[in-house]
Amino acid sequence: MHRRGDRWSVWRWHDGERWTPRWYGNLESPGRRTTVGFDTHDWALDVVAAGSPLDGPWTVGFKDEDELAWMVHQRFVTDEQAFHVRMVGTRLLQHTRDAGWPFDAGWDAWLPDARWAAVPVPDGWERLPGED
Repeated sequence: MHRRGDRWSVWRWHDGERWTPRWYGNLESPGRRTTVGFDTHDWALDVVAAGSPLDGPWTVGFKDEDELAWMVHQRFVTDEQAFHVRMVGTRLLQHTRDAGWPFDAGWDAWLPDARWAAVPVPDGWERLPGED
């Protein structure tokens, strides 16, 4: 799930029979529409959660803090950029702890139709716009 303008997306998996109890909050730049879909940029730091956000138990924490620190050390990101990522991460961490949308959306009531087929990836998906 990704709401327009959010600096994160929330992922949850369905194993073919039920939703798994694992949740993943991916910190990222807001999605940009392209000719083949949407592009975003991953910010390394993530929020992970397990359990039931509505009736517990519900555990929430950061993932990949070491990866973000390594990216700063390697000068892939600046201290200021990492600070921004951590600030956004802290907001998502609290939002997840509070079980705000989409964690409170009643996912278990919705299941994908077994007749649905996978959507094919469009030709040229692997090229950036303007590449030949």
